[in-house]
Amino acid sequence: MSVPAAQAGWIGTPFAAFGPTHAVIAAMALGVCVACGVLARREAERGRRAFADGFAGVVLGWNLLANLWWLLPANWEVGTSLPLHVCDLANLLMPFAIWTRWRPLLAVAVFWGLGLSTQAFVTPTVNEAPDDLRYWLFWGGHLWIAAGCCVIAGGTGYRPRWRDYWVATGVSLVTLLGLMGLNGWLGTNYGYVGNHKPSTKTLIDFLGPWPMRVVWLFLIASVAHGLVLLLYPVLPRVLGVRSGGRDRR
Repeated sequence: MSVPAAQAGWIGTPFAAFGPTHAVIAAMALGVCVACGVLARREAERGRRAFADGFAGVVLGWNLLANLWWLLPANWEVGTSLPLHVCDLANLLMPFAIWTRWRPLLAVAVFWGLGLSTQAFVTPTVNEAPDDLRYWLFWGGHLWIAAGCCVIAGGTGYRPRWRDYWVATGVSLVTLLGLMGLNGWLGTNYGYVGNHKPSTKTLIDFLGPWPMRVVWLFLIASVAHGLVLLLYPVLPRVLGVRSGGRDRR
């Protein structure tokens, strides 16, 4: 059976930011995130956590398969195949944060997920077309992070505090310094803190030359963490969490 020309054209067309496809993806992602948060909230109200734990299992499975694919000899590139971007690290942390409900893990997952990784939906760094698996790995990976934050908000009772802000910001600083050293050794740009810029236009293009732009990136990330702290209470309300469902930690 032949593929319709219009469909074939869409499948083979490289992604372009701020176009109709971008809008559709963002809208669909928002719907999935809210749905996951609501389902986690409904189970939590019944004293259950099967959906949240199952969601975490799916995310872990996705990560294992995605990272194995990147490590295959045909796909291996030292600058892209290692799971060392902040979004990769947030994705790896998310299942264990949901399973353990350990506050430091929840803090890093939420502050990185909402404060940093959601930037991918605003200025995505994907150039591939839908007929390339990397296209789906990019969007799927970032969707899991955002949806995971909604599952945490709806299903765990976690509410960030200032101490969580400092935990997440401190971990961010240590991670940044580690990635700068690794990038210098490998000549890569993990965490976007190397002496390179993304292939697509992002906020980094406006931050000046390296290494000073890394300082600006950290300051912007710290402000983003602050916005998460201030605005996070809106998220449980959107998901229908009762006002009495306070953080019990």
